[in-house]
Amino acid sequence: MPLPGLTTILSKSHQNFEPTQLYNTNIVINGADFTGLLSTRLISIFGGEYLEYMLEARKLLDAFKDCSVTPIFLFAGLKLFQGRSLESTLRKRSMAISEFVEREGHFSTDACGSPPMCAKQALSEVLALTRTPYIVVPHHLIQSSCALASFLDCPVAGTTSDYFIMTSKNSIRGHSIPQHALKFISLNHFDAIPLVGKTSSECPTEYRFLSAHVFRPEASDFHNVQPILRPLLAILYGTEVVPSTRLPNSVHSMYPKDESMHPKEWRFKALVQWLSQYSLNIPKPLEEVSACYAGNDKAGFFREMREALPLYVYDPQEGENLAGELNIPLPAKFSGGNNGDTLEDFDSFIENQNSEMPEVNDLFDLLRGNQEQTQNLLADWPPRLVRALQRSLFAPSLLAAIYGNGYCIKLGIEDPNILLSVHEASLPIRVMHYRLLAGLERRLGRLEKLIGLKPLAKEYVRRGDKLVTYEIPVEPLVVNLDTQQTDDVLSAFFHSSLGDNASEPEWLFAFSMTLALFRNYCQTRRDIYIDQSPIILATTLCAVLTANEMKSVDMKLCEHYSERASCIESEITKEIGESASAVRPYRLDLVHEYTEIQLIYSSLKSLVNLIDSLMHLSQESQNFHFLPMWVVFPSGRLVHWLATHIESQAPTNRMHTVTRYWLPRLYRRKDDTSVAAKELTQMAQHFQYLIKTSSTIDVHLSPINYEVKEICLPGRLQKQVGPLLHGTLSHDQIVSTQRQLTPLVGCPITLSDRTNVSRVPACALKPYPSRAHPNRGRGSRGRSTSSYSTRLLGRLGTVERQQKP
Repeated sequence: MPLPGLTTILSKSHQNFEPTQLYNTNIVINGADFTGLLSTRLISIFGGEYLEYMLEARKLLDAFKDCSVTPIFLFAGLKLFQGRSLESTLRKRSMAISEFVEREGHFSTDACGSPPMCAKQALSEVLALTRTPYIVVPHHLIQSSCALASFLDCPVAGTTSDYFIMTSKNSIRGHSIPQHALKFISLNHFDAIPLVGKTSSECPTEYRFLSAHVFRPEASDFHNVQPILRPLLAILYGTEVVPSTRLPNSVHSMYPKDESMHPKEWRFKALVQWLSQYSLNIPKPLEEVSACYAGNDKAGFFREMREALPLYVYDPQEGENLAGELNIPLPAKFSGGNNGDTLEDFDSFIENQNSEMPEVNDLFDLLRGNQEQTQNLLADWPPRLVRALQRSLFAPSLLAAIYGNGYCIKLGIEDPNILLSVHEASLPIRVMHYRLLAGLERRLGRLEKLIGLKPLAKEYVRRGDKLVTYEIPVEPLVVNLDTQQTDDVLSAFFHSSLGDNASEPEWLFAFSMTLALFRNYCQTRRDIYIDQSPIILATTLCAVLTANEMKSVDMKLCEHYSERASCIESEITKEIGESASAVRPYRLDLVHEYTEIQLIYSSLKSLVNLIDSLMHLSQESQNFHFLPMWVVFPSGRLVHWLATHIESQAPTNRMHTVTRYWLPRLYRRKDDTSVAAKELTQMAQHFQYLIKTSSTIDVHLSPINYEVKEICLPGRLQKQVGPLLHGTLSHDQIVSTQRQLTPLVGCPITLSDRTNVSRVPACALKPYPSRAHPNRGRGSRGRSTSSYSTRLLGRLGTVERQQKP
């Protein structure tokens, strides 16, 4: 529910921010905002640079540690769409898909800024590794982070503009707590490089600190607006929940429009000046605004206000509960969450502020703290399951599909020429999550919590060039804790006997199952052989190489991978020809498949952890063990160029070339030759185990019946795409489905608030000669590199080496 443009408006005035030094303190950090901050300097179009992402995170965490700052990360569990926020989110996704399709797969290969698909999971893995405090909160992330920061008397950091307006329930009720007022630090105004300071000139003692700028409401542009009216300021300014409201004429007469000022800036300043005059007549602004509406419009206005206003009020008492869950000791100077004197006269004044309109009185009851209790997501959950959610051991984002009003799935780096989204590959695993949680609530007798299953679970996802809704029937699956173990539940899901597949090292079998599931999914598009698939071979090789370096991971390894990727890219680019020297053969279809493998791996890990948390400790899986994302998916850029190179070779030669040629060249050599030889042999064995095991695993997932409907935004009629069977689609069925979508493709969604996004100039790739052999094609693109591969392998010396007896 961000406030568009507010950060820019407030940053224009220096009085809104105060320089501060961070040392020897706690700091509460919005995990979602921090994830975006980490991604600003990372190449984003190859599907994720998770190794570099991990190293950047550790670098920032080390900076905190150097300054004796304890970061506490909070992540969101269930995201509820309130008011018109769902409509706003769907509009943005539809716009993003339209812009994405218009690019036709052309990107700058050094473009940065978009977080990897599994970035939040990767960050939680880093936090767990470094023993940094973090927790997933069941509901509103911004309110919870403010409550914890207020309770601990420490700053809260993020990039979301809502923090500027957030108001404590205590301040609304007249509690004067200046030392515990919210101290918000925008991550945009934060320097992560430690500096050295001195305590005093007389007895100088050096200390290290981080420089930042803290926002203080009591010194801000809107300090004259009563705290109880600040949530109203946010709503009238415009949020996702209530994007637009009508303003009374008194606002326009008090602050005439300035044509040189941006409309958002004018609206904010006009509202601040208008609301500042109502310190003694608090209900009056709401009465004037509601007078702009009549009939059904007025009822809709009050309904949206009831949903939106409480979102800008936090309760410090919640912070005390979170601190207890995190086992965080209170600072020595702390003396209670309600520190400060209560202004009883003002408190009584606030309580006695009444309006002749009962709807206005209801709204002020909400702001005073008399809010309706949010449905307790964790009610009656087993303690192990609660801890698993709090530690993000299973994907909290999936909860929205069954506990909320829909799971809006983010758009990744996808190939618009492929009808189905990258998330389609992990759909059966997501549905298994829904079935298990629904079965749990049925066993607990708490089915009323599953508001998303009345009657169907909803997911909002890209299909073709449209945003569609998946309406999925969910049959509750009740686990028998007396007779079943985790591996038994998974065997039934895979329709395959897992038996005892304990591997050495332990992570090999889980990754093998990931590759087998990817192979099964790809069969719906084309024939695929694991030992010949370029993306599988490249992904597996990079996972094996990084797993070997787990105990010595550093920035040099990241640079090593980057250098190797650049060498392969340069080699491929040269072979294309001098006339196309400015064109990089970026393969979006490979990135699409690489992301699908990531999502299958991430979803499978989440599923195993979910089932484990439903079981007793002795019933946990003995077969499935998972490495962090940064180990198995270290560099999308390296995988991309390596897969591009592998694809240029004859399918029957690819396995041999990977193990005999690429493995020693991508390996970071050790000074000790005997150690290097031993590690190379061991990695080759692990690589061959993964390919062989994943090729022989027999997995059969039950088809999922679900209905696909085009998103119906206001002003458009809903069109049904038709029911599909996931996991059993043949090529002809996919083509048939694409024909059903054709009429929809011709009538794009018209958006009144469409914005222009700067585009990278598109360059047409030099066409490859056609190839007749079906097993060596590039799928739907039908490109060939037979002559190119002969020249390239000849230059590298691989062909001659293979031809020798």
